Amino acid sequence: MSSGTPAYKLLEIAAAGTFGTVCVVRDLDRGTLVALKVLKEAHLHRPRVIARTRDEAAMLSQLHHPGIVQVGQLLYLEDRPVLVMEWVRGLSLEAILEPRRRGLPLPIAIEIVRQVTLALGAAYHALPTRGHEPMRIIHRDIKPSNLLLSVDGVVKVVDFGIARGDFEGKEAKTLSMVLGARGYLAPERLDGHDDKPSCDIYSLGIVLYELLTGQHVMLSVHRDYHTQALERHLTALSPEGLS
Repeated sequence: MSSGTPAYKLLEIAAAGTFGTVCVVRDLDRGTLVALKVLKEAHLHRPRVIARTRDEAAMLSQLHHPGIVQVGQLLYLEDRPVLVMEWVRGLSLEAILEPRRRGLPLPIAIEIVRQVTLALGAAYHALPTRGHEPMRIIHRDIKPSNLLLSVDGVVKVVDFGIARGDFEGKEAKTLSMVLGARGYLAPERLDGHDDKPSCDIYSLGIVLYELLTGQHVMLSVHRDYHTQALERHLTALSPEGLS
């Protein structure tokens, strides 16, 4: 560890995703708990992933909202990119819903979605415009496991844009399939169109359905499901399908 690099003590591994592992550590210099997102070894020799991680760390550090997990500096520990983030004491909505097997009370579900909507709105207006085009930070992976309910009742959106799903070429489609494996992607994303804020709102709508009913709107999703999932999204989420 180089001089000037914070010293951390590993406490637990909180989560593992497609690109990185999130660890809870104690900052030995400050005595506080923080989360470190460590890029997985499989991606260490992929320049595009490294570059995207670096660029997104700089961009996400500009997001300041109580409903968004704060992103700090990007460090290099043993030549591996490590993103320092706010640690949230609480549970993900996935962890809350899974043992219940039923939905949450309507006022609670509405309050959760209200808080997430405010956080997303802040992200969409966080960056200055470039010419006449707004520069929006789109999450692209809204789902219960990326929504944390803190012990003080604040909903926090996590993993904001780290896996953006907009790499070039074949890698982009592969990544989109990985991120959509749990059936939260909007039909236009499954069909290969560009990401828009409406894609996040669509995903949040599926989360709301799950919060109210305790089950996903699509009970069966297969690995190789592009056509099936697209058809299911278009039919199951139509007024007739939800009746």
